[in-house]
Formats: sequence, structure tokens, C-alpha cells
Amino acid sequence: MKKERNIGLDLLRILLAIAVIIVHFNAEETGRVASSVHWLPMKFLVYGMNSVVTPAVNIYVIMSGYFAYLYMKSYKQVVSSLVKLWFCLVFFSVGGAVFVSFLSTGSVSFLIVVKRLFPLITGEWWYMSVYFATLLISPFMNKAVNSFGKSDSFLFLGAMLLVCSILPFFTKFNEPLGVNLGYSFIWFILLYYTGAVICKYFNYIQSKWYLLSYFGLALINVMVGYIASKIEILAGYGLSTYNSIILYLQAIFCFLWFKNLTIKNFRLNKIITYLSGLSLASYIFHCQTDIGSMIWRELSPSQYADNIKLIPVFIITVLGIYIVSILIEIFRRKLVSIGGFEKIIINQITNSIHNVWKSFYRPFK
Repeated sequence: MKKERNIGLDLLRILLAIAVIIVHFNAEETGRVASSVHWLPMKFLVYGMNSVVTPAVNIYVIMSGYFAYLYMKSYKQVVSSLVKLWFCLVFFSVGGAVFVSFLSTGSVSFLIVVKRLFPLITGEWWYMSVYFATLLISPFMNKAVNSFGKSDSFLFLGAMLLVCSILPFFTKFNEPLGVNLGYSFIWFILLYYTGAVICKYFNYIQSKWYLLSYFGLALINVMVGYIASKIEILAGYGLSTYNSIILYLQAIFCFLWFKNLTIKNFRLNKIITYLSGLSLASYIFHCQTDIGSMIWRELSPSQYADNIKLIPVFIITVLGIYIVSILIEIFRRKLVSIGGFEKIIINQITNSIHNVWKSFYRPFK
């Protein structure tokens, strides 16, 4: 039986894609706006915006856990979905390398193209590498959630939060557990498990306070960061890492609010649903190694950090990246659908992986 689409979560996917672009607009490694702003009004605007959009990654993984538990895909179905996503990654990876190389030198390096054929191994998109690993074990995590009772589910979640979020905060996130500020497999497991638990136990809870709590925690995040920067004994403490308890709670409140959101306009629903399925391409496109470097080098938004011009530059940059990404993804889908090419390749790769898996699995049955 086909489950009805959740239009609120479709809208959330679009907003998360835009939020990730905003994160990189401000980040030190990319747009460098946050580290370049000194004018106080603009500084509050930039840092306030950061506290609102930074939970985007956590929200997306929680959403993945929610839907993976809801649909209970078989291992073969999970592999098929990942192969389809890998096919998309290779297109953007190789395409980005070819485009930028030809644009800058008029030629294409064969070695770079070969390297771009393996984006997950080379870590071209850190998120995708960890996401793939998490989804590969998702059928087994779903079984764990099923086997736990309610009390055990929350005790396990609490223990994971203690180890991965609360204790690292008191050690200034210098810890030997490999949590790596939330850029890690263990943190994604916790987020995935959170989404699955929400699906199992909180599917019908509604509250008008979710969104207010989300923005309230964002304000706390800004205030704590400001106070810590002014008091020497608190230097190094902060709540802006992916594995901070504040960002974790923000992610839950945001997810729950959008999960319960309904939109009755039929045409708007169709637009949201269509864009939702394309929105992940905005992350893949602007975070591709060659394209990403070129975007932030050429646009250099940090030069406007202390100027009111930053606002129009921000709007044009963020929406421009999103729109271009969507158009490229539409083109890619039309291209790979010619003659059923993508479907044939995905089925062949999936069946090959599944047969290898069965050969390893059979002796343990």
C-alpha cells in the first residue's frame, strides 16, 4: 500500500537544501562571511542566521531515519536507492571536474576525471560518505528499534546523547570517541535512531510550540557563543557544533513542526512535491570539489561582509545556486532516462551487489 506524501516534510527538504547553501555562504572554508563580519548589526544578522540554519544536516539525517523506519525497505531496496544516488554523485563529480578544468585550462586532466569517479572513497562529499555508511546498516537498526521497548529505546538514546553530545561539550569537544563534532558515522547513527524512534512513538503528537522552541534554542545558541567569547574561563565552549545538544533539540523540534504541517492549495502542493525531489542536487552541485571552489573564489561574498550590499548578494547567491542546481538535475534526469539507461545500470549493479551479499550471508543462515 502506497503511503500518502507528507507535504510538510517535502517543504522541509526544500528549505534544508537552501539552509545548507546559507551555511556554506557563511562558513570559514567557503564563503567566509561569518569570520569577516565586524559591523555589529550585520554581525548579529549573520550569526543569528547561522544559529537558525546550522541544524539542517541533523534534520536531514533524522528525516532519513524516520522514512527508512516508516517504509521498512529490504536490504536490496536500500542498495538500489544508494546505487541511484551514487549514479547522481558520479555525474556531478565528473561533470564538475570536466567543466572547471576546461574553463580554466582549456583541457581536461585524465587523472582528475578518474579520481572523480570515486567520490565516496575520496571523501568529495563528507556527508554522502557517512550517509551511505549509515543507510547500509539501516535495515539492522530498524530491527533494533523494533526489538526495543519504549523504555529501552529512550535509555539507549539518552546514553548515546551522553557519550556523543553532553560529555564532549564539557571537554570542549576534544574527545577520543570519533564523534568529530558531528561529522561522523556514530553521530549519524544517533540521528538516524532518533528519526526511527520518532516514527515509532511520536507519529501523531502535535504542538504549536515546536517552532517557537526551535527559534528559542537558536537565540540561546547565539547568546552562549557571545558570552563565551567575552569570558576567558569559558573560552572554547560553544553550542554550534553538529553534535551539540542545542542543535540536536533544534533538529527534533523543526522536524516535528514540519511533519505536522498541512498545505491545502493543490497547485502549491504539486510545486513543493516536484522541487522536493530535486533539492538534494543543490548540495551535491555546490559542494562538488571543483565547482564549490570556483563558486566561492569567484563570488567572494566575504568582501561585502560589513556592507549593506551583503543582503542582495546573499539573496542572489543562495537562490542562484539553488536554481542552477535544480536546472542541472532536471537535465541530468532527462539525459540518463533516455532508453531507460539509468534504470538498466542501477538494476544490474544492485543485482550484482545483492548476489554477492547473499553468497556471504548464506553460510550464517
